[in-house]
Amino acid sequence: MFQSIRRTSVKKLSVIEGQTLLSVYIPLEKGVLGHKYNQSQFHNLRSELKKSVTPAQHEAIASELESVLTTLGYTNNSLGFALFYDSKNIWTFALPFSPDKKIEIRTKFDLSPVQDYYKTNKPYYVLAISKKGSKLYEGDMDTLKMLPVDGLGQDVETTLHIDEKHSHDVQNHPVSMGGSNDGVGFHGHGGYKDMKKILFEDYLRFVDKKILSTIKNKKIPLILVAVDYGQSAYKHISKYPSIFKRGVTTNPDDLSPSELHQRTFPLISAI
Repeated sequence: MFQSIRRTSVKKLSVIEGQTLLSVYIPLEKGVLGHKYNQSQFHNLRSELKKSVTPAQHEAIASELESVLTTLGYTNNSLGFALFYDSKNIWTFALPFSPDKKIEIRTKFDLSPVQDYYKTNKPYYVLAISKKGSKLYEGDMDTLKMLPVDGLGQDVETTLHIDEKHSHDVQNHPVSMGGSNDGVGFHGHGGYKDMKKILFEDYLRFVDKKILSTIKNKKIPLILVAVDYGQSAYKHISKYPSIFKRGVTTNPDDLSPSELHQRTFPLISAI
């Protein structure tokens, strides 16, 4: 099964011994532009492995490689690939780093590239910003888990106590905001759009207060996952001192913690 590498997987592999344990590492490229590169890498790997294994073993490995390549498709988010084979079982893993190409046959699996990478493991936080409800995650090399933060998962309207009737009134009637905005109607000529922007920024201030009260060690990087405007607005508003300079520009609503982990940890590990 092709999955992200985990410490538990490495621990299990480290105790296996045998006469011909095969370890393979190859770099990958992400996304559509990397698809042809990845195809070429897997094709070359199949050819090279003919020199190292029996025809029956090569057939089993080639079948597994074809399955992995299909899984990668045009949406690959991994920077590397690892395969381990003990003549009976095949383990394949996505890597969050780009390894040097390597084919090794030893009495134990060569886990040094992964173990070296563990040394760069860094804790970090992820803030997924959405009008439907934002989420805070805590992560490291192995995993990304959501932290329960009271009120953070609620949408903009619920968070700011805007019911449907009030939302309708804001859209269709003049609204007084006090100060220099008194008497300005938020309908027509971009007014409603301006009001939505003001409400969203109020929502981000609420989110930021939750983040500041939840994260104790504010030296730990916080990666933002949001559309462009969400990221720029939060950076402008936030008082969190360690927002990571690079974020993931996408709507996070449909991303699982595993998918978020695949997109965020490589950013941290690259520094």
